Amino acid sequence: MRVDVAEVNGRKFVNNSSVGLYPNMVLERVQQRKHGYGRWLAFAYASLRVLRRFPRIDIRLSCCGEEIKRSTPLLFVGNNTNEMTGWRIGQRERLDADQLFCCIASAASRWELFKLLARALTGRLRRQRDFDMFHSEEVNIDSSRRRLHIAVDGEVVILPPPLRYRIHPRALNVVVP
Repeated sequence: MRVDVAEVNGRKFVNNSSVGLYPNMVLERVQQRKHGYGRWLAFAYASLRVLRRFPRIDIRLSCCGEEIKRSTPLLFVGNNTNEMTGWRIGQRERLDADQLFCCIASAASRWELFKLLARALTGRLRRQRDFDMFHSEEVNIDSSRRRLHIAVDGEVVILPPPLRYRIHPRALNVVVP
C-alpha cells in the first residue's frame, strides 16, 4: 500500500509534528531520564514541570488563503486527519487522504487546557471555541522567535521559522496484512 508522507522544512514524518507543550515535555523527560527516573515517572514529572511554566508561542499560520494569528500552548500538525475525541485520540482512519491536519489549541491557561483535554476525552470538544482546525496540502507557520523546538514523530529538532509543512501523497510503500 502507498501512504502519505508529510514534511516540515524538508524533514519528513509519517505521524505528526507539534510545537509548544509537547516538545518541551519531551526535552524535560530526557533530562529526568538522565537522573535515573523510569519512563513513566520521568514523563509525569516532565509534564508537571512544563505545565507549571505553561509556555505559549505567538504564531501566524497561513493556509487555504487565510492567515490566523494566535498565542497558543500547542500547535499540532498530523499526516492525515487524527481523531480528536474519546479514547481514540490520535488514531487515523486513512493514511492516504493527501492532507495535513492542523489543530491550534486556544487554551489561555492551564485550567482551560485541562478542560479542553477533559472535553476531548468525553467527546465534547467544540471546534472554534476550543481549537482551530484545518485540512490542507500545505501549512506555513511563522513566529517572531529565531528558532523553535519542534517534535517530529516524537523526536525534538530545532528549526528556524517559518515552518513550511507539506504533504507528499502516497510517497511511501508499506507492507500491510
